[in-house]
Amino acid sequence: MKSFIVTAGLILMMGTAHAQKKLTAHSTSKGTVVEHRVTSGESLQYLSTKYGLSLSALAKANGFKTSQELRIGQSIKVPVTASNLNTRSRKGIPVYYEAGARDNLTTISRKFNRVDIKTLKSWNKLKKGEVARGQDILVGYLTNNAVAKNESKEEEKAETAKNNSNAVLKAGQKVTVTSAVNIRKGASTSQSVAGTLQKDEVVTVTRRVNSDWVEVRTSEGKRGYMASRFLEPVQAPRVEEEAVANSVVLKAGQKAVAVSAVNIRKGPGTDQPVIGQVEKDEVITITRKTSDEWAAIRTADGKKGYVASQFLGSADAKNNDEEKEVAKAEVKKTAGKKAKVASDTYINIRKGPGTDEAIVGQAQKDEIITITRQVNDEWAAVRTGDGKEGYAAAQYLVDPSAEPVAKKEPPVVKAEKQMAIVGTGINIRKGPGTDEPVVGRAENNEIVTVSGDLKGEWATIRTSAGVTGYIASRFLGPAEAAAEAKESPEPIAKKEPQKRSEEKPATPAVSSAPIAETAPPPANFDESGFFKNAYEMQANGAAAADKSVHAGLFKTDKGWSDGKYYALIDGVPAGTIIKLSNPNAKTTVYAKVLGDIKSLKQPNSPAIRISDAAATALRINAADFDVVVSH
Repeated sequence: MKSFIVTAGLILMMGTAHAQKKLTAHSTSKGTVVEHRVTSGESLQYLSTKYGLSLSALAKANGFKTSQELRIGQSIKVPVTASNLNTRSRKGIPVYYEAGARDNLTTISRKFNRVDIKTLKSWNKLKKGEVARGQDILVGYLTNNAVAKNESKEEEKAETAKNNSNAVLKAGQKVTVTSAVNIRKGASTSQSVAGTLQKDEVVTVTRRVNSDWVEVRTSEGKRGYMASRFLEPVQAPRVEEEAVANSVVLKAGQKAVAVSAVNIRKGPGTDQPVIGQVEKDEVITITRKTSDEWAAIRTADGKKGYVASQFLGSADAKNNDEEKEVAKAEVKKTAGKKAKVASDTYINIRKGPGTDEAIVGQAQKDEIITITRQVNDEWAAVRTGDGKEGYAAAQYLVDPSAEPVAKKEPPVVKAEKQMAIVGTGINIRKGPGTDEPVVGRAENNEIVTVSGDLKGEWATIRTSAGVTGYIASRFLGPAEAAAEAKESPEPIAKKEPQKRSEEKPATPAVSSAPIAETAPPPANFDESGFFKNAYEMQANGAAAADKSVHAGLFKTDKGWSDGKYYALIDGVPAGTIIKLSNPNAKTTVYAKVLGDIKSLKQPNSPAIRISDAAATALRINAADFDVVVSH
């Protein structure tokens, strides 16, 4: 019986391992996906790295949060995109597609990055262009950038041959990641992981820590530390420029078609920088023939540069190839076509056709934009009304004539009001969530303009410097409180006596670090505070004296995640635990007394000052207020 169980387990493990060696693509309402079966130790972050996708894109495809935990055997949908499906070589995990009743090699090619029909015939050993319904067709190879689960050991084993070139990395330099690798919160493999970089991703060196570690910033603004041996200077992207026989004589003003994907260069030579690309079958205009090998060209969207003549053919020549005929018809059908953005809010416009490409702009809900070229079934090249060009997901673009165009109404002006920031170094984010990129910071008592109401957890704000974004609503208070706070300087916490016990915390110092919004307390966090038990032991059953007093704040980085609240008050010995209550919100916290108020020597000082973390826990968002003190 025991041997049977062991054998069955081995068979199951072999079956799981085998399943990952072949993936089958399926069409869904959100695009083409393959399914991955989760095995031991795999996380959503691990799979995003393995398949060359952003964590947010993978989570969205499955309706998960980015922190979702996975179960062994769970099926995960992995989007197939232009960036993670290789259709030129057999590198990665093979992806198959089950042909439908109306499918042929041309329709299959269009669904999968326009993979060359000759390649499809070669991969699938097809003599004719016909495919049968239900036939499995190999359409490409999915990226497999899996990071080893014990990365620290893998980093130690990584080749060090690039150390000499990496030794000259400088702040501000653009560099390319040579392997999928983690970025960490500090310059050591013992530091916690702050994110993952993909192979060939471009980042910026912000600081060189030592010969082994550098601080980097990603294109999305995330910062972290990584081993410098996994970086090399950015090189211009290259398209494989194979020699192609071409006897066509090209002349100025003549239309030409690219016989394969080819680089556009700044000058007539392969040593010149790459400034763009011409796709296979794309029609361009010859502006000048510089030599027998190079021609100056202009693309349909106005980009100018130089292309090797051997990759250009006459656009007037007849071409009976079915794929090219379909491509021309598609270009004619979509080029210059108007489309309406069908999204609840807005869509991103990216630098290239893929969710891993940098965001260059946005198009709002119902905005009318122009499709300049249909890249594939998932992406389209677009141009907005103000001239911004890039790539947008095709699923969010619809025909504007599909429904009557509503009469334009006068724009609704959102109610705006002035409010003050309550807290130090509060992050302003691009969207309403802590997983959104940080676009700026706001300081304590800074006046900002708030659009709309504050019923939700996030509010839209605009600073006096013109920075717009979202901020957690709990960090906004009345503007009048900020004006009063500016009239009286903030208190400087009294210095501790030289002889203090190790248990007694240092006086909280003013901190510029972001507070609760960037580091929310754990789920089981007791907002009444760390010192609650100590207060009850201190009271020892005796009745406490309650007194309502006028209070103020001092800033500290303590208490936001550990519940250690502090206070300054006259007539109460340092080290005493006191209870603070807000009758309006029916909230209570416990704080340790650090010292007195009178030693601060500030005129018109309140009877007590409490830490800003304690005020937040009491649901107080004003600069001064009344609080009930019990001790």
